[in-house]
This record gives sequence, C-alpha cells and structure tokens, in this order.
Amino acid sequence: PKPGRWMNTLKVVLGLMMLASSLWLATLLSVHLGKAVSQIVMLVLIAVALALFALKGQKSSPLFWLVVIALSAFGGYQARGLLNAPPAAPAQNAAQTIPWQPLSEEAIQQALVQGKRVFVDISADWCVTCKVNEHRVLNQPDVIAALRQPDVVALRGDWSQPSAFIADFLAKRNRYAIPFNAAYGPGLPEGEILSPLLDKRTLIATLNNAKG
Repeated sequence: PKPGRWMNTLKVVLGLMMLASSLWLATLLSVHLGKAVSQIVMLVLIAVALALFALKGQKSSPLFWLVVIALSAFGGYQARGLLNAPPAAPAQNAAQTIPWQPLSEEAIQQALVQGKRVFVDISADWCVTCKVNEHRVLNQPDVIAALRQPDVVALRGDWSQPSAFIADFLAKRNRYAIPFNAAYGPGLPEGEILSPLLDKRTLIATLNNAKG
C-alpha cells in the first residue's frame, strides 16, 4: 500500500479512538444530568462523526463502510434506548444482593465495638476498575453470601461526585485513588487494605482472618 493510504488509515484509527473516549466521557454525564442527556450527547457525537467521515473518508475503502455501519448501528441503538425507555427492572431478590450501608468512621468503630467484621468498598461510576471488581468479584454468589453473614457489616462510599469526606477517609489511610477495599474485625482491628484489583479468594480469606 502507498504511504498515503497508511496515513489515511492511521488517521481513521486515531479518530475512532478519540471518538470512543468522547463517548465514554458522555456516559459519565448520566451521573450528573441523567441518562437521557447522556444518550442525546452520544447521538450528536455519532452524527457529527458520520458527517465528517462521509465528507473526508475514502468511500472506496472497505474500512470506510465498516466504520459507517458500526457507527450507524451504535447510533440506532442509542436512539432506540432514548425513544423506548425500558420498563423498571423487577426488584432483585434480597438474598442476591449485598446489604450496603453508608460509609462512615463511626459505622466502622461501632461494628468493631460489637465484635463484628467490616468490609469497606469505595467506588465511583467513572471508575472502570471498580466496575470490573463488581462484575468479577463483588457480584459473585459466594462473595455475596460472605458479606451477608450476620457478623459482617458492608459499608460503601460513592465517589462519583467530589466528596471531602471520602478524600479525607482515603488520605488517613495513605490512599488517594479508588477502588479502595478494606476489611476490619476483631482479628484486624486496624484494618487490612486489599489490592485495587480484587481477587475473590483473597477477599474471602481476609474476611475470615478478620474474625480473630
């Protein structure tokens, strides 16, 4: 292939990477402005991308049509979701969820005084690793069962929006980023901080160690 074609392909790839980053950032708007606004912004971004690609793209290239089809399909999916909002999902069985309580220093100390174990989770909607932890570990049945034990208190902090309390909570533990997970208990009164990328076996073992 001629050098010019390589350059055009590189421009398309870099442009798609920038578009993907913009679409991801648009999803974060749902936290502040609602899902509908987020979807509208994504539709506008896709429409602009399609218009620019139609004007500047090489219509004879198979990559051109692949990108057009992919963007059109994604745009159609967003439009469908915007026009046909799904009905409210049925309530999940309580036995299949973790009974999270609001995070506070007082809640940790109160649980320890009562001889209970504590599991702390600080996450945010914009935190990709947090979502991975939820899917791979926290939403697994054996972890849910472990966190639903009568002597376990599950505390969650949400850093989706700025929070002086969470920033201070992390700083006191020499941590400045999320995800943050820690376990406390009679056997771990000072707490043990887990790896940012959670491991199911390690989490359950740490909870067991917290019994003392």
